Amino acid sequence: MLSVSQLIAQVRRDTNNLSNAVVVSSTEGIQDIDFINALNRAQERLQAVIIGVNVQAFTKESFIDVVANTAEYPIPDDAFFKQKLVTLEYSSTGSSEDYCQLNAKSLKERNNTSGLYVDGYILRNAKIILDPKPSTSVPNGVRLNYVYRLPALDIPRAAVSAVTLDAVNRNITALTVTVSGDVAMTGDNLIAMQAANYLSVVDRYGTIKMNKIPLIGIDSSTGVLTIPLSFAYQVNQTLSVGDLIVTGYDASSFCQLSDDTERFLQVFANRYVFRRDSSDDIVNASEELKELLDDIVTNWTDLSEDVEYITILDHGMIP
Repeated sequence: MLSVSQLIAQVRRDTNNLSNAVVVSSTEGIQDIDFINALNRAQERLQAVIIGVNVQAFTKESFIDVVANTAEYPIPDDAFFKQKLVTLEYSSTGSSEDYCQLNAKSLKERNNTSGLYVDGYILRNAKIILDPKPSTSVPNGVRLNYVYRLPALDIPRAAVSAVTLDAVNRNITALTVTVSGDVAMTGDNLIAMQAANYLSVVDRYGTIKMNKIPLIGIDSSTGVLTIPLSFAYQVNQTLSVGDLIVTGYDASSFCQLSDDTERFLQVFANRYVFRRDSSDDIVNASEELKELLDDIVTNWTDLSEDVEYITILDHGMIP
């Protein structure tokens, strides 16, 4: 899969568009941000279609620590659906051997008492309500599988030039990014970062190393970013000099779909450009998109790996 930057370059070639580097004003030509928005819409469309034929392709497992006398817990923030789970299980001990599948309930069936054992759950306002309310704390008491949303797409805006981490409290105590060079916080990159509320950090291959980083201040001359000390990165996350900054709460510089979807992303963005340019090429792009989507659905449709029936050609082989 090409990077977002490479996809944009390919779309510019396909549509004979100006390079973003030679655009003399924000009103001339098509800006990178427009291509990024088009690629994100294409990815959202693709994921929704694939989920329709193979929900397991985007299923993630997560655990929730149960707190005594607390019924409500947030659904993971990367969930594609906020009112639907694949499975939800409860263990009164936290041991993997004790997980039991819970049944979904309606609010009318809610039990307002508390107890050691939970027999159901309710989904409301992107939260899980355990029912009845658990009376004891259980680490990893809830195991859930849910459909996750793919990271948003962006291009590298800067590279990490210096960083200090507090490994005990999992804080970013100091972070400086590049303000010169091939990937630097200047021009459109600076504008994008000034407009961003959150940042993600990726390696050169788009692997997310840290995400959900709140940004509250930028020094455009020194490259110093201000990150609140209240932010604590996840246990398995880190970042180092040379890593790349992208904008977004959960974002990457590469689409995480398989290579068979790459052409769809390109043609979707091509069609966006043709529509803006009122080009007749939009008809051909739309037809190709339909063909590509049909192929992707075929490739991603969930097929059972279990052998359901074997044709017997020689009954004499059966004892």
